[in-house]
Amino acid sequence: MTKGAPDILLQRCAEVALPDGSVKKLTEESKKVIQQIQIQWALEGKRVLLLAQRAIPKSDYLTQEVGSPEFADEVLASARNLMMGLVGIVDPPVG
Repeated sequence: MTKGAPDILLQRCAEVALPDGSVKKLTEESKKVIQQIQIQWALEGKRVLLLAQRAIPKSDYLTQEVGSPEFADEVLASARNLMMGLVGIVDPPVG
């Protein structure tokens, strides 16, 4: 599971998990809709995160020592994430 900026992670996502549990391929059109939601929430003052997950078989990344920077780079390079959703966080200034 990972979280991060939608404009970065969305480019790594190939599919989206729907509320009914099914999985659908992300198209350019559906990515535009997600980007529009992100922009709308940001205009409302929300911090927006994309949540994604991907199971990667050990055989795909065991050439580097776990925990090393090279390991992280290798895992990220091989990951094609499944988008789980967007989170909009209201983060008002304290003062």
